[in-house]
Amino acid sequence: LMNSLLKFFVIEHFSTVDNITYYQNSENKLFELPVGAHLKYNGAFGITKDLLANIHPKLEEYVPSHHAVYIGNNNIIHYNGGHNTNDPRDASVVCDSLDNFTQSAKFRNSPIFCHIHQDADDSQTIKERSLKMIGKKNYNILSNNCEHLVNYCITGEKKCYQTEKILQDTLHSSLKYLMNKFIT
Repeated sequence: LMNSLLKFFVIEHFSTVDNITYYQNSENKLFELPVGAHLKYNGAFGITKDLLANIHPKLEEYVPSHHAVYIGNNNIIHYNGGHNTNDPRDASVVCDSLDNFTQSAKFRNSPIFCHIHQDADDSQTIKERSLKMIGKKNYNILSNNCEHLVNYCITGEKKCYQTEKILQDTLHSSLKYLMNKFIT
C-alpha cells in the first residue's frame, strides 16, 4: 500500500469556505482537500482496538477501518449501513457529507487518516466513477467492502489491503503451525 501513496497524514480539523474544503494537519497548516483523497477511520462495525486487545493482544493490529473517497463540495462516497447497523447486508454506496463521516470517526474516538494515491486517476474520472457507484449494493467483507470501493473509485482497481493482510497472516500462521506440527 505504501508504494502507491504519495502522502499519508492524520487530519486534525476540516473547514469549508466558498465550497472548498480545507483540512488542518497536526502542524496546524491548512491545505485544500483534493478530490480523490482516500479517507478512513478506525473502529468500523464498532470493533475497536481496545475490544480486540481484550480478546488477544495480537489482534490489536486488525482493527477494521471504514473508508470513503472525497469528491469535492464537502461530499464523500462510501458504503453506508453496514458500519452503523452492524449488519453489512444493509450497506449500499451513498453520497454523504464529510461532516457525517467526521462525526462517525469522533463517535469511535478515531482520528481521520488521509491517503493521497500516487497512482490516482484525474479528479474528474474519480468523481464520475464515484458517482456511478451510488446505490450499488453487494457488500462483501472479503471481496467488495468499503476499501475495495474507494480504491476502485480512485485508481480503477478494486483492492483491500486490510483483507489481504488478514488472509496473508492467517495463511502464514496456518502454514507455520502445520510445519511445526508435522515436520519437527
